Amino acid sequence: MKAATDMMSKMSPEEMNQMMEMTKKMDPSMMAQAQAMMNNPAMAAQAQQAMQNLSPQELKSRMAGASAAMGGAPAAPKPKSAVEQLKGSSMVIDEEVLSHVERAEALKLKGNTHFKAAEYEAAIGEYEQGCALAEEAIRELSGVDEKAVIELLHACHLNTASCRLKLRQWGEAVEAANTVLRDGPHRKALFRRGQAYQQLARLDEARTDLKKAPRRRPAP
Repeated sequence: MKAATDMMSKMSPEEMNQMMEMTKKMDPSMMAQAQAMMNNPAMAAQAQQAMQNLSPQELKSRMAGASAAMGGAPAAPKPKSAVEQLKGSSMVIDEEVLSHVERAEALKLKGNTHFKAAEYEAAIGEYEQGCALAEEAIRELSGVDEKAVIELLHACHLNTASCRLKLRQWGEAVEAANTVLRDGPHRKALFRRGQAYQQLARLDEARTDLKKAPRRRPAP
């Protein structure tokens, strides 16, 4: 539906991934019921009108509630931010390191805002600044604290890859995904690199990445 497409175009890369994960949790009978409803012109028009009145945040909230209902369990709690994890660390974390991570997270959020507005070059600028700050912080960390900030770093690189794909900058999208994959297999990085390889007509490499992607665990 056009309304669904318009709604998704306003979402950040992370929000779109969350929606995809929720959709995967639908059992076959519910999926068939939803498809049957969309094949009914009157019901499809009614659903389209309802979606047009929802903000992306409201749509996410509705889908999260539906996902919880399908699984018979409450929705998962919101993951802690890297800063929250560092503040709760058993180690003493330097204030400058905390400042770097806090600024990196703020830059990532600003990048997401630009992404939703289709301001992809501006988004890349924010994500790249966030990467630089996260990398500085990682040098001073170890163990689970380091892992928390590496996840933030990966998120910035993956969001950069999404922007590069939107800008049809296929080679740069590959490099952004490669930066994450140097730390090990990663489903989202494989998927985005596979998309870029398709556009570069590197079809064997694209098939390899896209086949591997669903088997990898979803990134946090």
